[in-house]
Amino acid sequence: MKKQFNLTCYKTTGFYFFVVSVVMLIAAMILYKTQFVGTLAEYHNPMVYVPGIVGIVASLALLAFKPTARYAGLVLWACSLVTFLMFVLAIYMYFTGVFYSGISSEAFKLIDKGVLSSTILFLLSLILSNVAMWLKQVKE
Repeated sequence: MKKQFNLTCYKTTGFYFFVVSVVMLIAAMILYKTQFVGTLAEYHNPMVYVPGIVGIVASLALLAFKPTARYAGLVLWACSLVTFLMFVLAIYMYFTGVFYSGISSEAFKLIDKGVLSSTILFLLSLILSNVAMWLKQVKE
């Protein structure tokens, strides 16, 4: 009888993409929580965290068992996508205010570093989870 619980045999490229995507998603959510204070507080929506946390927990639970490990990347990607879209829904008015006078170098200088870094991390997490979705998570 084969062992189904799978915590020791991770040496695939997909697994490493998965781990980096999870770390970036956590970092993006932490930046979103810490940087959106003061004048940026009106662009903070606590519901952005829900699909991200659900996706991390569910995909790690799927990854722990060999028969379901192939679906871990898909679940992480879907929840990362929903998290990113909810983040964009929360901050799109910030960007309309910044680019109200048009797209220029001065407008790009006005973008807050916390907004820019959290946007980049959410987007990178989405891209890496998409790559992890197509690669094997566990060795056969």
